[in-house]
Amino acid sequence: MRFRDVGVGTLVVSLLIGTARPAFAVTDEERSAARAAAGQGADAYDAAKWQDAVDLFSRAEAIVHSPIHLLYLGRSQLKLGQWVKAYENFNRIKREGAPADAPPAVKRAVEDSAKELTLLEPQLPQVAAKVKNPSGDVQVMMDGAAIPPLLVGLMRPVDPGQHVFVAKSAGAASDSVTLDVQPSSRHTVELELKPITATPVTPVAAPPPSTVTTPPSTHDSGTSGGTNGLRIASYGAMGLGVAGLALGTVFIIQAGSTQSEADDLCPSAPCDPSKKSAIDQKDDDAASQKTLALVGYGVGGVALAAGITLFVLSGKKSESALHAPSVQPYVGYKSAGITGTF
Repeated sequence: MRFRDVGVGTLVVSLLIGTARPAFAVTDEERSAARAAAGQGADAYDAAKWQDAVDLFSRAEAIVHSPIHLLYLGRSQLKLGQWVKAYENFNRIKREGAPADAPPAVKRAVEDSAKELTLLEPQLPQVAAKVKNPSGDVQVMMDGAAIPPLLVGLMRPVDPGQHVFVAKSAGAASDSVTLDVQPSSRHTVELELKPITATPVTPVAAPPPSTVTTPPSTHDSGTSGGTNGLRIASYGAMGLGVAGLALGTVFIIQAGSTQSEADDLCPSAPCDPSKKSAIDQKDDDAASQKTLALVGYGVGGVALAAGITLFVLSGKKSESALHAPSVQPYVGYKSAGITGTF
């Protein structure tokens, strides 16, 4: 039976006879919200969107109690494999029943829930989780959730499917037991607690002293270090040279652009006196940019030349690592260069 079969009008009436709260306690806004949630839940149920239907009918039931909500909530839960929750919803409808003056849709919902319950009850699987040698405060887990202590060892309904059981207490734990539960089945899971022992750490013996004598190197480490230092210094100098030349180019382009902006402010003499301050500022900026460009070219040229020289020298062996060259660029006011030893 589809949810739409009950009719929108009868559904509204059913929302007003809730057994969870008296009808007079339900506001117009709550009734409207319950109708909206139930209507959307019906659409989701018809479209086989079971999780959406569970969410929407749960909301409708939370606002206004109705056996119709519980019926379709339970049916949606069955589709999702949540048999225990569905069983409880059908059972609640059966326990509450329907008043003699209830609308036909409500009475039909009670009858349908009884039929669902009759079909589900014999198929509902049950499992008992027992601890063989309990000691102290034992906690039994199913699928990562703790089983209430009063239910440990009792046969109780579970959803069909795969379930994982484990028991633990202070200083002891059982092996994990995985159970594939089929409809209508009955299982007893026995969990044996075993002491948790720390894994002993095996000391690793130190290796005996090596008797192999390393032959002295015939390669002059000082010569190698000096040559390698020259090569590294040459790369650094050439990199600095390229960066300096690039920076000089950027500033010279900016200087030309700034000068053009100054010329545009006074395309022909005489110049407008009101623009004199702006023109002077542009001229000063252009002059500063030209100076920075010259500095960049100076540093770049000197560094590039030094880098090439160092690269050539790196191919020759130096007398000692103590005589390894050093390079240090410097930049001053309208001047630039490199100092060092070679």
